[in-house]
Amino acid sequence: MAYTDTSNIVLHMPVPGTQEPAAISLLNENCVQLDLHDHLLGKGVGVGRLRAGISASQPAAGQVGGVYFASDSRLLYIDDGTTWLRFFTDAGDGTEDCTLIDPIIRDALAFGPEGSGVIDAVLGRTSARHLDTDSTITINPSTNQLGLSILPGTPRPSAGGVATIQLGPQGFMQAGSNFNSLVYNAWFDGAGWHTIAIGPAYRWMVSSGGATLDQVGAAGTPADSVGTWVTRLSVGTNGTLTLTPDAAASALVANGSITTTIGAGVEGLRCTFVEGPGGTLVIKYSAVGAGATSIQSLNGSLLLAAAGGVVAPIADNTYVLGTVPGLLKWVSVAAVAGTIQTSSAAAKEGITPLDPAACYQAAKDVRWYEFAYLPPAYHDPEPDAASAYDATDSNEVKAEKKALRDATEAKAKEDHARLVAETASTRRQRGFVFPAGASAKDEAGGALPPVPDLFGLPDRESTTPQADLATLGAALQEVIRRLESLEATDAPTP
Repeated sequence: MAYTDTSNIVLHMPVPGTQEPAAISLLNENCVQLDLHDHLLGKGVGVGRLRAGISASQPAAGQVGGVYFASDSRLLYIDDGTTWLRFFTDAGDGTEDCTLIDPIIRDALAFGPEGSGVIDAVLGRTSARHLDTDSTITINPSTNQLGLSILPGTPRPSAGGVATIQLGPQGFMQAGSNFNSLVYNAWFDGAGWHTIAIGPAYRWMVSSGGATLDQVGAAGTPADSVGTWVTRLSVGTNGTLTLTPDAAASALVANGSITTTIGAGVEGLRCTFVEGPGGTLVIKYSAVGAGATSIQSLNGSLLLAAAGGVVAPIADNTYVLGTVPGLLKWVSVAAVAGTIQTSSAAAKEGITPLDPAACYQAAKDVRWYEFAYLPPAYHDPEPDAASAYDATDSNEVKAEKKALRDATEAKAKEDHARLVAETASTRRQRGFVFPAGASAKDEAGGALPPVPDLFGLPDRESTTPQADLATLGAALQEVIRRLESLEATDAPTP
């Protein structure tokens, strides 16, 4: 009887196409072969693709599609014709859990309760390098975005190359190469920032250049409006805090006290006004004398006004306007009614009568001159925070700061020239002159004589109209006394 063997197991069957009936002996032999076959030995290796044993008994790879389970390591291998590839491994803790090794998932993974529970979450591939879920997580490696607790259908893309975590439908956390930020109610589409819901959006950004609080839009701004960030608050690397409100809005409103601790040369407060030609008010420490607080207007006049019409010291007979002796003086003081000095004995001590004869002699001895006071001195303006040089400045930044300093200096020189011209008439005066050393000369080359002690103040540098008028008044009394004496002598005898 003609027969042929099957391709994988040694089983006999009639030659295909023949009319010979199957012999019972062949069927019996086939049954014996099936009973003895252990998937390891036999004519073919196809059935032997499913094998198991310890790791040391694992055969060499070479049969594509072969499967081997190592019972000691609990690893499952697939033969690719050259190498045994691990497919998954048992968790090793006695449970039925297994770990996949380098799996490839097509389309989606479905999740549900253990057992036959209904699938309630799907993680799927929606596009190249983009995973999405109908649950509360979205991962987008192409934009480095991880979203948490996002409402279905509202994932927001981020700028390319910026790692982003979306928190809810309106919040983002971002990290770039040199910055971190927290964003509310805005998203970036790769070209511009959009508001998400109606109203403004905010961004708090911390970078190598400092920190800023930025705003897009305002109350009532429609959703999905494209805008540009406006910096409202910034903290520089040197600690400078800058506030930038809307026009006519207050930059700082304090319901309590504001305390600043500053050192020499450091500004405690700077206010820059953009209205008209602009102006800058600075409050800072001054090292003049024993040190003091200075209030300076860097771009124009400093004007004082009070709703009650009075600008006065906070305590009577306590404070000095200027310094005595005259270390710091005003160039001139313009007033309608002049200065008013009290003459009450309650405000005076050491009251002693003047000697009219001595005053008469002093009035005779004093030399009177016409002169002009020196013009106001010019001082270079100190650089502010925007123009002060820093060791880390690049050449480009130094050039920009130099341009700012040059412009400020030019403005200061212009203001000084105007001040010299405006005070020229008030600086032209008449009076006596205290000699400033033995070499002091008048315009004719004559030596300046000493001023009698009854004129001027004891510091021998200063004077007051009241002191000099008192000396001249006493001298006048002496003149009157002498005239009356002469008149009495010349009177005819009755």
